[in-house]
Amino acid sequence: EKKLQNKKGRYYFDDAYGLEKGQVFISPLDLNVEKGKVEQPLKPMIRFAMPIFDAAANKKGIVLLNYFGSHLLNRFESLSKSSSGSVLLMNRRGYYLHAEDSDKEWGFMFPGQVEADLTFAKDHPSVWSRIVKTDKGQFEDKEGLFTFSTVYPLSVGMISSNGSGNSLGYSRYELRNKEYFWKQVSFVPHQ
Repeated sequence: EKKLQNKKGRYYFDDAYGLEKGQVFISPLDLNVEKGKVEQPLKPMIRFAMPIFDAAANKKGIVLLNYFGSHLLNRFESLSKSSSGSVLLMNRRGYYLHAEDSDKEWGFMFPGQVEADLTFAKDHPSVWSRIVKTDKGQFEDKEGLFTFSTVYPLSVGMISSNGSGNSLGYSRYELRNKEYFWKQVSFVPHQ
């Protein structure tokens, strides 16, 4: 009982509690926060939640399952090792979820890094503007060869949000299935 924590105020709890019967909330892939701080070592997490109701249709709480995002990201790690270039994964805002330089990952979770704009968009502005506009493709530019695809983790009826890197931050808006996505990018430099 001493280890129980009140998660009211965390965006994923509040967003899931606000849903109607039968709706499912899937959080953005982000880092686990414990007692107001990003947990060390870093623990990527996706949360699946839905509200529960009693027989009289009164909302009683939520069921929340945590999925360790490292299972997903380890796949990108192994792809990176066998690739001629870099295999990257970014969220919809261009923040690195997996990068060759791990210091650039999870920039949206740390206030100093948010200001530093550790994004693919900052590193490759013209490339990001092409990638973000279409679902998949391949092109070569002055930097090298870029191959990309879009992953839509949500199905119809599932809802996500923009999340929050703050321990008691709230999400400002919800995202429907096509609004929430990741970009997978393979980059092979000319050399």
